[in-house]
Amino acid sequence: MASTFSNLKIELIADGEQVSVWGATTNQNLEAVESAIGGYAAINFATDANKTLAYADSNAAQPFRSLYFNVTSTGALTATRTLFLPAVQKMYIVKNATTGAQSITINISGGSGVDIPNGETYIVYADGTNVVYAAPGLFYLDETFNDSAPNQTVPTESLVAGGAATNIDVAIVPKGAGAFLTATPDNTAAGGNKRGANAVDLQTSRAAATDVAAATKSVIAGGADNNIDSSATAAAISGGSGNQTLAVNSVTGGGIDNTTNATATAGVVGGGSGNILRGAYSAISGGRDNQTGANASYSTVPSGYKASATNYGQEVIASGAYSNAVGTAQRSRYTLRTITTSDTASRLTSDGVGSANASNTINMPAESLFVVTGIIAAKDTDTAVADAKSWEFTTTIKRGALASSAQLLGTASITELAADAGASSWAVAITADTVNGGVSFSVTGAPGTTIRWLASVNSTEVVNG
Repeated sequence: MASTFSNLKIELIADGEQVSVWGATTNQNLEAVESAIGGYAAINFATDANKTLAYADSNAAQPFRSLYFNVTSTGALTATRTLFLPAVQKMYIVKNATTGAQSITINISGGSGVDIPNGETYIVYADGTNVVYAAPGLFYLDETFNDSAPNQTVPTESLVAGGAATNIDVAIVPKGAGAFLTATPDNTAAGGNKRGANAVDLQTSRAAATDVAAATKSVIAGGADNNIDSSATAAAISGGSGNQTLAVNSVTGGGIDNTTNATATAGVVGGGSGNILRGAYSAISGGRDNQTGANASYSTVPSGYKASATNYGQEVIASGAYSNAVGTAQRSRYTLRTITTSDTASRLTSDGVGSANASNTINMPAESLFVVTGIIAAKDTDTAVADAKSWEFTTTIKRGALASSAQLLGTASITELAADAGASSWAVAITADTVNGGVSFSVTGAPGTTIRWLASVNSTEVVNG
């Protein structure tokens, strides 16, 4: 009975065959097995075309049987070419060392194959029908380890883009709505709670499990012990420590122990320490222990120490406070406006609605004294007429415990600066607002005339606190 051959073309000696010569066959079989376990084969694309590896009933050396393929080409390949393997089950390590900067495909005729980029080495598996990646993952990135100075104490392990191109972008892409993070959530301070959908959390140090980017599309870029509440969609904390935000679309640049409340939609804390943001679209650039109130939308604290913005559009700065209470020693700036179309008196307000409320004019805290100065400008919108008028004013007002106690000290000083003849009847009045507890600016225009009024107001504020 004649010998047969296995899938790897190992000669299987039949019973009673090769008497006195079976040793030579066995040795050649062992060499074939050795090649399959760790053998090297130089595979060359002699032409710019596909190549099929020979597969014959012989236990002599055959390239297909080797574990490692170094694939080269005589000339430059002009397109992706295919190296066809025999239809056997086998693992291969394949390096694409061809010229021409082309990928090669490793396949079995009639099956599906895999591509190996130029210059790369992949591990693949032929299952007898198809070829698949045997070790999917780091095909394009190279791992490096460095414990040389300055890394001898804390070594650095890196993933480095390893393609042939001069410039290569590197992206780590979560799947679906997955988050991008630097620690595995474990509901402890070590890994933190689960992050929000599509969140980015690069913070590596936490004091509590809640110190994470818990909201959808939120970002913590770094720092330590920072917290974005799950309700604060698309909020961001760039760094610092101990910062917290509950407001959607808000930003904290850094600093220490700053808080952005849920009412502060799209607010910004630039940095500093102990600042509390409550007003929508408001900002505290820095400083320490500054605040904006929940009704203080569009307000600003540039910096300083213990300033408090409580009104719409208020800009305030302080360098400290009496009795350690915020807002007791500060100066503010307001911009008030309205439009008149008749000779009926109208209030100037920070939101321009013409009707005063608890936050849109210069309203005072209890037990306070304000010295208020500024400029009022008025302009007819009719370009054919273009009448205009301006005033300068100064007034002092104080308030006790109740809003109704607000009163001017003496009479407000209102000085006309300049006016067109057609604006002679336009007027300004400054009185105490005993409903909201502050100062009232009322303006009177002319019948059938659309006039835009704007006041730039500065206030020096002393509060008992």
